[in-house]
Amino acid sequence: MTTLNEDVQRTAVPDRGPIAAIRRGWARFDAKHHGIAEFIMFFIVCNAVTVLQLVLMPVFKWLFGLTPAGRHELPGAAGRP
Repeated sequence: MTTLNEDVQRTAVPDRGPIAAIRRGWARFDAKHHGIAEFIMFFIVCNAVTVLQLVLMPVFKWLFGLTPAGRHELPGAAGRP
């Protein structure tokens, strides 16, 4: 059975370049401070999901506004004469 660090080192990423340097640095940090690295990844993923939701909300509102059901006003809606 391989560890996550061994799997990261075996991936098809070139040995040089900025991405490879970041991956090597992260693998070293993960080996030394696994719990903190796990929390950092959790924090990054949660914030990325939140940002994605904030970006998609106006997009979905716009898309649903293009549908026939989205063009009529509901009873009690603001701006109704």
